[in-house]
Amino acid sequence: MNDAARKWWALAAIGSGVLLSTIDASIVNIATNTFVEVFDSNLNVVEWVLLSYLLTLTCLLLMMGRLGDIIGKRRVYVAGFVLFTAASALCGLHRLSVR
Repeated sequence: MNDAARKWWALAAIGSGVLLSTIDASIVNIATNTFVEVFDSNLNVVEWVLLSYLLTLTCLLLMMGRLGDIIGKRRVYVAGFVLFTAASALCGLHRLSVR
């Protein structure tokens, strides 16, 4: 594979990762009212849980950046992408089985 083709594949991989991350954050925020109803809670409690979730993601970004410096950015990115995709698929399958 030539250099130009590798650059396009890298751009596609990074672009899809950014898209998935953005969709994940959007889904969590859109589901706020559903969380309030399902867990029979109030909006303040659910917002604190969502804020904790997003804060955890932010802290993990810093740690994964350092880990990428140590063992390689590509390894960390691919491992995170695979883990995120597998976890999202399992969440989707679980949601289908609950219905």
